[in-house]
Amino acid sequence: MLKLNTLSGFGGGVSGAARSQGVYGYHLAGENNYDTERQTFSTGVCAMHTDADATSDYEGPKGVSDVTYGYSVGGGDPSQGTDHADRVTYSTSTLAAHTDAGLSVARYGMANVSDRISYGYYGGGWSGMPMITTGDRLTFSSGTSAAHTDCDMSAARYLSAGISDPTLYGYYMGGNTYSPVGRIATVDRVTYSTSVAAAHTDANQSVGRSVGGCTTDDVLYGYQAGGNSGSTCTVCDRITFSTSVTAAFTDGDLPTAESNTHGISDGLLYGYQHNWEGTCYRQTFSTGAYAAFTDGDYLSAGTKNLPSCLSDGSA
Repeated sequence: MLKLNTLSGFGGGVSGAARSQGVYGYHLAGENNYDTERQTFSTGVCAMHTDADATSDYEGPKGVSDVTYGYSVGGGDPSQGTDHADRVTYSTSTLAAHTDAGLSVARYGMANVSDRISYGYYGGGWSGMPMITTGDRLTFSSGTSAAHTDCDMSAARYLSAGISDPTLYGYYMGGNTYSPVGRIATVDRVTYSTSVAAAHTDANQSVGRSVGGCTTDDVLYGYQAGGNSGSTCTVCDRITFSTSVTAAFTDGDLPTAESNTHGISDGLLYGYQHNWEGTCYRQTFSTGAYAAFTDGDYLSAGTKNLPSCLSDGSA
């Protein structure tokens, strides 16, 4: 059964909230890899799931979800991006290409956030040259995407990450810039009620970095762990949803330094990070701490560099 994402008392402590653990997570595609691994949240185990294999093998697609579908959009290679889109139907665990959700500008490595009810948002990315600020908004009721300038990034960057809270805001986290070259700590906040994105310095990363994986407990906190700050790192940042403030959270540091991490959440108990070789770390939301979790390791042959991650229990 899918979790109900209606919360009461948000910001002053959540009470009377109907919450349940999601059923499955999906890890789609990645560099030269069409495979989808489906993670069963009740056990944390990943297994090959050919019914949801991606229709492209690009690296750097990004995913957003409502309670019915998950969309995996964009991707590319080091010289160019794509506007391609796939859609997973959660009730059947099947995937099909869905052109209506394609991006307005072909690119990869965007930031991705979702309110889980009305809209999903993509910001920035790499379109070959240069990096761009372009924002797209996906309307869940119709499954269509279109450019939406109000949710453009404040600065052009790519290999950013996205954290979504359950009701109010989404956050475009960090990324790589070209001029000047480097990783930046900048975070933009998307206000769901207006679909407007703007720089929000209180949420800036403690260390500027790219390709750090994100998880969320869907109530109090969002986390970004690992990534590349010029070298691989273990660093975990935690954003407090009630204040929109980000701070280093050492209890959530990864056990080993990892770049190109990607995260997924079950919406209740656990978050999971995988590195590009498929090693899994499981985060216990009650403590925020990660530990190696071999049952969640990928089974795919080779690597899954920068896949798209979708969850039927979390944005």
